Order: sequence, then structure tokens, then C-alpha cells
Amino acid sequence: MCITSSVVAYSLFGSIYGWGALFKIPPLFFSRPAELPICAIFSIFIALFGIGYIKTFIYIRERFKEIEIPTIFKPALGGLLIGLVGIFFPHILGPGYGWIQEAINDNLTITVLALFAVLKVLGTCFTIGSGGSGGVFAPSVAIGAVLGGLFGKGFNALFPAVNVNEPSFVILGMGGILSCVANTPLAAFLMVTEMTGSYNLIVPMLLVAVVSYIASGGLSLYESQVTGRFQSPIHRRRFFFDIMEDLKVRDVITYHHPVITIPEDTPLGKIIEIVKDSTNPYFPVVNSKGEMTGIFSMEDLRKCFGDDDLLCDLVIAKDIGVTEGIITTTLDENMNVVMKKFLEKNLEEIPVVDEETGKKVIGFLSRRDVFIIYQKKMQEMGFQVEEEF
Repeated sequence: MCITSSVVAYSLFGSIYGWGALFKIPPLFFSRPAELPICAIFSIFIALFGIGYIKTFIYIRERFKEIEIPTIFKPALGGLLIGLVGIFFPHILGPGYGWIQEAINDNLTITVLALFAVLKVLGTCFTIGSGGSGGVFAPSVAIGAVLGGLFGKGFNALFPAVNVNEPSFVILGMGGILSCVANTPLAAFLMVTEMTGSYNLIVPMLLVAVVSYIASGGLSLYESQVTGRFQSPIHRRRFFFDIMEDLKVRDVITYHHPVITIPEDTPLGKIIEIVKDSTNPYFPVVNSKGEMTGIFSMEDLRKCFGDDDLLCDLVIAKDIGVTEGIITTTLDENMNVVMKKFLEKNLEEIPVVDEETGKKVIGFLSRRDVFIIYQKKMQEMGFQVEEEF
């Protein structure tokens, strides 16, 4: 679905607006490795501004949540605030793509660049933080572009002998700010190079994207964004099975409760006496050799309760226990195989039987056992797990 929508969107956009890059870029080349330290300094500058941007966004969003007015009026209040700012500085209205091109063309002064960066942050925060519709991608790219232009002009003013290429820093700023505020260094690098149609700044762009991402400390504009793959539900399942791959049942089972077996000919009344104080979820029914012939749960037992006391004498364990499709495991079975058994029937525990006969129950493997070992393994790798599967 994502591939189809991307192809259709690109084809439609190109058919209407042309197939060239979104911005017209002058010839840019990376030919002086000595500029890489300057790019690293620029990355820190971008990261510091990005942190301020994110914290301002979060602060304004939380303040709007606290305002005690109907929710439908909050975006209107945000729009009013950005409109008041726009009266005095209309540059911040709209996505800002036009001003990115102006920055690339070196048509903006240091004052305009600085004001645009600060006020565009406030405008974006008022719009999105108040609950208004829109995104943060285009505003963030515009902010990064003017920050790049501001840094380039400022650096040349302070160190004219170095003479850095100012439009190059506009491009680097676009990728740097995206990497910082969205925690996506590689995606930011690829998107900006595609938007500009220029691959001549690959080396400094990668440096700026990675350094600004690291320096931002994991902050993000996106409230629902997780900090890593281990916190992502979609990836957690894969890591879970990777961890279980090298484990067997004997590595996981804790024997946390004794096995209570019920002889086949035990009457219902006696069964009730045996299990009434037990916390075990399942009870194996065994024959005279101690081999499991059936199994029942507390829920199965409750179905036999009634007002007729004759049931207590007529019904025996063999009548209650399930005899077909009993799921079992052994001490040497791989945990990934066992997990499929848990998920197939949504079981809380699985009886563990001996290897020799495959019928004598030696213990129960519980979901809790699995979670404990999974949590332990994840903690050994430096990650915290709080949810059970």
C-alpha cells in the first residue's frame, strides 16, 4: 500500500509540476575536507536550536491543553496568535518553501534569517500545538534552511579568510534540523538530497545529520515516536523470537508450583476437596501408571457443579478431563516451538512431560516463566521490559 501510494503521488506531482528538483540549486561541491570541523560545529549549533524548538513546541502544546475553553476554539486561538505575528513578519506564513529558495539564492540578510528562524518556530508551535491541522515537516525544513544561511553568513563575517559556501550550509541545515527534531538521520539525508537534486554534499550532509541527531539527545517533535526498535511493538515480537531461539524449556521452567495429578477414578467430591485451595490453573488426570490421560482446568470443574449432590458420587475425574488435542512439551523442546503452542490455544501453562514416555507430567511451563527469562535477557542487553506478551 505504501509503495503504491508513493508511486501514484510522485507520478501525479511530476505530471503537474514537472520532474525536476523542488529547489533550484547552484553548483555545489565538497572539495575541502578542512571544512568538516566547521560542519561539526554547525551540527552542534543546529542541535541546540533543535532542542529549543522541541522544548518550545512541547511547552506550548501543554499550555494549550490546560486552557479551559472548548477544544474547537483552541486552533482558532492558535491561528489568532500566528496571525498577529504574521502582520509584522509575513515571511512565516505558509510552509516556507519560497523562503528556502531565497536563502539558497543568498537573498536574505542576517537579520531576516534570524527573525525567520525564531518566529517560524513560534508560528509552528502555535498552529500545531493548539490542535490546528498541518504538519511539522515543511516548517522544520524551512527553519533548518535559514539556520544554515544564518550560520554561513555569520561564519564568513567572523572569519572572512575561510570563505565557506553559504548556500551549502542552507542545504546542510535542512537535513540537520530534520535529523535532530525527527530522530531520522538517514531519512533526513535522503529526503533533502532528493528535494534539492544535489548529491555533491553527501559527506558533509551525513556528518551533519548524524552529529545533530546524537547531540539532540533523543528528543523528538513526534509525541508517539518511540526511542528505539526495542520499544517498538512491531519490532519487539521479532526480538522476542530471536531471544527464544537459543533457549529450551529446561532453561526457562521455574517449577513455581507443584504438579497436582488426579487419578482417573477420583469422584467429583474428592476432586473438589483436593483442588479447592490450589492456585494451579490445570490438573492432569492420570492412570494407574501415572501417565496423563486427560487434563482439566478450574473452569472445566465449575461446569460440573450443580444442585444435585449425586453428581459428586457419579462423576469421576475421567469424565471431566479433556482427552483429545492435549498440548504438551518436553524439557529439550525449543522455546520458539513452545511459543507457537502458547499462542495457538492462548494457554496460560503447558504441561511438561518426560522424554521417555511422553505421558508423565513433571512440571508446568507458564507464560510467566517465559516473560521472566525474556525480561532477564533484555536487561542484560541494557533494555527495560514492562509488558508481558
